[in-house]
Amino acid sequence: MRPMSPSIIRPDAEIAAEVLDSLRRSADVDEREVGVQVADGVVTLTGTVGSHTKRIAALRAARQVGGVIRVLDAMRVAVPSMEDALRLLVNRLECLHAEEQQGGKLLSELAEAASSPKLAAAFRTLAQQSSTRLTRLGGAFEELGKLPPTPLPQPASAYPDGAIPGPNGFCRGAMQLARASGAEPAVRDAALIAIAEHMAHERIAGYVASKTLAGILAFDDTAHRLQESLSEERHTDAELARLADALVERAAAGRANAATT
Repeated sequence: MRPMSPSIIRPDAEIAAEVLDSLRRSADVDEREVGVQVADGVVTLTGTVGSHTKRIAALRAARQVGGVIRVLDAMRVAVPSMEDALRLLVNRLECLHAEEQQGGKLLSELAEAASSPKLAAAFRTLAQQSSTRLTRLGGAFEELGKLPPTPLPQPASAYPDGAIPGPNGFCRGAMQLARASGAEPAVRDAALIAIAEHMAHERIAGYVASKTLAGILAFDDTAHRLQESLSEERHTDAELARLADALVERAAAGRANAATT
């Protein structure tokens, strides 16, 4: 058996220079965030990096360098400050305030456009609930020591040109379909329900995020208010789904009756 050749000892300065170069070449590392110290082939990485992904990438880059005996991790991962979290919460609450204000106006318009009296009544009830959620948001701003956003100017229509935000223009197309003079009543009502469901889903996501941040920041009253509104929005989503199912059942019954005559 041939004897193993002794390990080649590289100068620490040479190892440090190559580790720095390896960090620069790594697409997942910002080398300006990482400090490199080398003693007897042992590399210590220091500094504050922006994420755990960067931390792991830096360790991997250092271990790839020849002559490195071991890599010690003395880095820390930066986390958003509580001030950052508070700013994010306030921003999310402002968005919810605008969405509720705009959504209440829209639901009133959907009620006017609905063919089914039951659907129109449901939309009016949902519009009233939107007003209640706006009041809760006002209480949340008060606990945070912030002023509620200035009320948006109320146009004659929430979306005068059918310009409803939505993925791939789905909601815009649905509103245009609902407003088409020749649309079948069931098709019009289906389009209206789809719009209301889309807007409810947007608000549910906002309330979930806001409630989580409020809980982390120990704004317990705000978290409770947001949970109330979140539960209400989820009930709204379930009610809209029920109305949509009933619409499908009526359409199927109509087709069955037509087939027998």
